[in-house]
Amino acid sequence: MNIDEAFVERLIEAHLPTLRAYVRLRIPDPDVDDILQEVWMAVVAGSRPSDAPPDATAVAWRRWLLRVARNKCLDVYRRRMPAGAEPFDSARHGVTSSGTSLSSRIDNRHRVLAALRALPIDVMDVLVLRHCQRLTIEEIAEHVERSPATVKRWLAKGESEFRAAVGDPAALRSALDAL
Repeated sequence: MNIDEAFVERLIEAHLPTLRAYVRLRIPDPDVDDILQEVWMAVVAGSRPSDAPPDATAVAWRRWLLRVARNKCLDVYRRRMPAGAEPFDSARHGVTSSGTSLSSRIDNRHRVLAALRALPIDVMDVLVLRHCQRLTIEEIAEHVERSPATVKRWLAKGESEFRAAVGDPAALRSALDAL
């Protein structure tokens, strides 16, 4: 299948923000652009959603692009598990009062990302798709190819474990907004 440049540009324009946020939650920043480039290379190489006709809808493309991105992230995990870096210490490096400094916001972001990355990948996917992409339970179930009941169970587990690790459920949305 040949894909013209204008079509690829429209896909990138429509889906890049979603893919970037999705990958940034899973992979350290230096590797994010490499992963995204691999996703777009799959598109240019003529790949398309296997369950969709050549004139696939935006939803089918989004689902397929997210699946390709997820697989590329898993490839990175398989090649090398990222070594846990020591978290940035805002108490030592802060320049303003606690909670408002850039360093404390960075601390919070790292804490949230660490809590998300500690979740099983399927649970993290469901949590991010629900809270970041604001998909419905049914849309998530279709994306992850599981029943709505399984999605609800994974969502409850992810929210519970996230709250236990971070303590502030609002931190998830604020950290995702910062991506």
